[in-house]
Amino acid sequence: MIRGEEKSIEWWSSLDALVLNAMTIVLTEHLKPVLSPQCFHLAGNGGLKGAIAYSK
Repeated sequence: MIRGEEKSIEWWSSLDALVLNAMTIVLTEHLKPVLSPQCFHLAGNGGLKGAIAYSK
């Protein structure tokens, strides 16, 4: 992060994006079995349609 008097600039590299993507994949695999299937905002849990069907 580069901080100036009036604003700050965050500098991300392609390696940062690669690490974040890898962490997302690993954490998703480990947390998916533990999280409730009613977390409709997560991929594979039905999304908005699933939430509406659950609420009926």
